[in-house]
Amino acid sequence: MSFQMRKAVPADIPALCAVYFSAFADTMVGRQVFPPSSEAARVFWVENLTTELPDPNFEFLVMTNRSDGDSEEQIVGYAKWVRPGTPIEMPPPFDAWPQDGNPTLAVEFFGGLTATHKRMMEDRPHWYLELIGVRKEWMGKGAASPLMRWGVERADEDGLPCFLEATPNGRGMYEKYGFRVVGQQEFESPSGSVLDFFMLRDAKTDYLVVYLEQPSTMCKCEFNRYVCGHESKGKYVNCKTGQPMADSRSSCGVVDFVPVNTTGQYCKVWEGITPRRKETGGSGSGGGSGGGSATSKDALQKNLTLVTSGISKSSSLGM
Repeated sequence: MSFQMRKAVPADIPALCAVYFSAFADTMVGRQVFPPSSEAARVFWVENLTTELPDPNFEFLVMTNRSDGDSEEQIVGYAKWVRPGTPIEMPPPFDAWPQDGNPTLAVEFFGGLTATHKRMMEDRPHWYLELIGVRKEWMGKGAASPLMRWGVERADEDGLPCFLEATPNGRGMYEKYGFRVVGQQEFESPSGSVLDFFMLRDAKTDYLVVYLEQPSTMCKCEFNRYVCGHESKGKYVNCKTGQPMADSRSSCGVVDFVPVNTTGQYCKVWEGITPRRKETGGSGSGGGSGGGSATSKDALQKNLTLVTSGISKSSSLGM
């Protein structure tokens, strides 16, 4: 057994379709939306892959195996990673799905997943694992691991989070790669219920406290109007107490934290104001009057460095 990973090419499309049907044939959604014997389902996937494979927003990776003595490789799994900044688009309408399957289920199920993805991540650049699947006979043999590592390593290089949706069977594997559950969808249909988890892997960036050159009137914490405390692994932090809060509205007024590069983060409401990073052992900086003292800034940073938590999301198939 010798696994090799490479980028997918158009000639792989029939094998990618076969991987999908093998990986998801045992799932309720897979059976009903894409019946294995359906020619319409096969055409749906061929057309979809033909359109998306050359799109630079998507990275299709295949895992191959070449047994001893074999001259031809076998595609045993593949993944579709979506690059940061790619628009999150709703699924196709009813008429686009295989009509000998269950197009109503497809629209409602995949529409629910996509709506939550948009709500959670639309304003946050991130890598998105839209699909990963391995042929049934190759599951549990390590074929999915390189496909996972490729994506999370790119996210770490970019200093960005990863997102996916996971089945209960896939959840454990994603947790090994640093993903955490941040929500779930329980979908009820006449054929039964389906549970999917939304999972997020935190951005691997350094802890950062930003000091502003101008006081912000949006900061309501009345502790230090020149500082925006943010623990970079995903949790919002109250500027006054240094404790984690449920979201940014509990931190510094109605603001949202968004990543700007691989070295730090800043508050969206302060866009256009140059942030300054506090130097280790320094006294910080501020402009004008009304800012906190250097002592209060040091105390705040001490409090914030104690906070280490975050949120997570992503998608899984056939693991």
